[in-house]
Amino acid sequence: MLQANDSKTVRSSVLALLCALVVVNQPMVCQASEEAIFYSADDFTVTENDLRLYLGAPIGPDGSVPWGSPERVQQAISELYVLKVLARQGDTLSLISDEEREWITYYSLAITTVQRLIASEVDAMMSDVNWQDEAKEYFLAERHEFITPESLTVRTLLLKTEDRTVAEAILRAEELMAGVDTEEHFEKVVRDHTEDAGNPEGRIVIAKGQTVQEFEAAAFALESIGDISAPVVSRFGVHVIQLLDRHSGTTMPFEKVQSAIVEKLKQTRREQAADSLKTSPHREPPPDVVHHEEVIRNFLSSVARQHKATLSP
Repeated sequence: MLQANDSKTVRSSVLALLCALVVVNQPMVCQASEEAIFYSADDFTVTENDLRLYLGAPIGPDGSVPWGSPERVQQAISELYVLKVLARQGDTLSLISDEEREWITYYSLAITTVQRLIASEVDAMMSDVNWQDEAKEYFLAERHEFITPESLTVRTLLLKTEDRTVAEAILRAEELMAGVDTEEHFEKVVRDHTEDAGNPEGRIVIAKGQTVQEFEAAAFALESIGDISAPVVSRFGVHVIQLLDRHSGTTMPFEKVQSAIVEKLKQTRREQAADSLKTSPHREPPPDVVHHEEVIRNFLSSVARQHKATLSP
C-alpha cells in the first residue's frame, strides 16, 4: 500500500503540512449560499462548510448534517480557527515548497481515495453473505469456544492473618472444625465465625482461573459433595472449604451466542477482505506497470551501505 515505506515521522509531517495546505490554499467546495461564517479575516474564513469537511459529516438526503454534540462542534470550530491563523503565519515564512504542496495534495487524495475504495469493495463483497448460516457453521466447527467451564459451589470459612500469625489462624480453624461433620454444622460455623464481611454466609461459585491458586487447587481437589478441606493458606488468610455442588461444563445454546459470532465474523471478514485488496496490486499488477526489480535492489543496497556507515564509530 501507499503507506508501506513511510515512517511515522514522515507521515506526521505530511499530515501537518496537509492541514496548512488544505485550509489556506485550496478553494472551498460544496459551499452553501446561506452557510454560517464563524470567523473571517482579510484572507480566510472559517465557515459551516469548513466545519462539515473537517468533521467528515455527511449531508443527508434532506440536506441536513448530523453534527453531533455541541461540545465537539465548538471544539472543532476553535481548532479550525487556530489552524487557519497559524497556517497563514507559516505560509508567510515559505515553509512549504511547491514540490511539497503538490506531493501533499496527491498523497492526501490518494490515501482518502484508497480508504473509500477499500470500504466500498469490502461492503460489496460482504453484502450477499448469509450471516446466520456462517455463524451456525462457525458454532459447529468451533464448539469448544462455547462451552462454559466446570465450576463449583462451595462454602468457605475465612480467618484473616492481619492481626494473628498464620499458625494461630490455622490453629483457630482446627479448633472451630473439631466435630464438624455435616453441611448444616459447617454452615453454622461459617455464619458465626467467618471474617469475610462481604460474604457472611461464605457461599460462592468458582471456576478455574477466577480465584487465587491455593484456594482453587484445594476446592477442585474435593471429590464428594460435603467434603471439607484442611486449612488452606492464601494471601487473604486461612480458608476452610466445603464442596456443596459440582457443575460440569455445558455448551451454550446457539441462539445465545449467535449475534456475538456474527459480529466477530463480520470484523474478521472485513479485515481479511481489506488485506486482500491492499495486496492485490502486488499479486495482480496492472498490465501497464513495469516492476524495475534491479533498480530497487541496487537502491536498497546503497541505502544499506549508507545506514551501515552511520553506525560505524
